[in-house]
Amino acid sequence: MNNQKIVLNDSQMARLGEEMEACARRLDELQARLGLSLSPQMENQGAALDTDPIRRLDEEVEACATRLDELNMRFPNLATSVTREAVEHWRSRNQRTLTYEQRESDHAGYDEVYVKGLAIGLLADHPLEDIVTILSSEHDIALTLPQLVDLIERENYLAALRRDVAVLTKNSVSYEQIAKLWTENGRPALGRTGWSAQSVSALVGWQRGP
Repeated sequence: MNNQKIVLNDSQMARLGEEMEACARRLDELQARLGLSLSPQMENQGAALDTDPIRRLDEEVEACATRLDELNMRFPNLATSVTREAVEHWRSRNQRTLTYEQRESDHAGYDEVYVKGLAIGLLADHPLEDIVTILSSEHDIALTLPQLVDLIERENYLAALRRDVAVLTKNSVSYEQIAKLWTENGRPALGRTGWSAQSVSALVGWQRGP
């Protein structure tokens, strides 16, 4: 391994710092896109995720994350909270990814069809966090927020997220603030990264289409 110290002038350091910040933003964007691409497949009882577009997107995510991780380690003086958190989110999301079989075992012990219908009915008037509380206090059904999200399935979850974005932005809440709120509340992100302003923006952009 070449341990020779790399000396950069001010201009080179500025360009490298900009590259690292751009790479972090790109990583967030790619992982949000990957989450939207994977979600329908994950509903199909563990169907193989080997289609060309998904594989290429996953490879791009890995390459971007690896590059950013390398730059963070080689140039710690240029690393920022944004560049470090982008890599940490990528790592932690990979570690927390559940298999279909694990998610299925989480639903043992109650009538899934009944609870799903009940939860979807509550979605019209209640945020996700309140539904968890209502199911527990009024119906003696104990679910975590990730279990509830998995139960109601992708389209209903996306609809709930978009509705909340519309309400919050109407009240002058920024994408960054929404991402922080959802992270604090434990709402599952759509890709292999946590919520960020970029992933919330990608969700809205995906809704609107080209």
